[in-house]
Amino acid sequence: SDLTLEGIVLERLRAMNGSLAVVEAGTHGAVASRLVAADPSGEVMKRGVLGAESGAAMAALDVEVSAPDPAAACLELAASIRNAADTTHGLAVAVVTSEGNDGWVYIAISSSTGAPLERSACLVGNAERTRVGGVEMALDVLRRTLSGLSIADAIDFEKSEIGRAHV
Repeated sequence: SDLTLEGIVLERLRAMNGSLAVVEAGTHGAVASRLVAADPSGEVMKRGVLGAESGAAMAALDVEVSAPDPAAACLELAASIRNAADTTHGLAVAVVTSEGNDGWVYIAISSSTGAPLERSACLVGNAERTRVGGVEMALDVLRRTLSGLSIADAIDFEKSEIGRAHV
């Protein structure tokens, strides 16, 4: 058993006969890259779509997201990638960095069997720390969801007074 976040995610999906597609922006493709490396046969991880920013990811999926804010846009993207790839689960991740020391991470999960989930957080640190933290957070939110755990718990370098979770 692979005890990495991606290994646990893939193990949980295999146990439920599930499959996954990922759309990501601002992550340099790190979420899908980690999942594909842990599932080289493509048994569970079916598709990854990458954009430098959310608009590029939307164009790659040939969808127009009507949501006005990034959190709602991620919900639409998660459903779009799940439907486009014909998987049981869709994961959307957007990392938005600024010139300051904080950045935002938006995560959404669409499932063929449950209500969509969204989690966003303001992370403390430079752009690279926000990107890496966002990738870890996305995989952990997916792991928690597949394990029936809360996704509302704050992470170590999250500004918890601003971060929010919606379930």
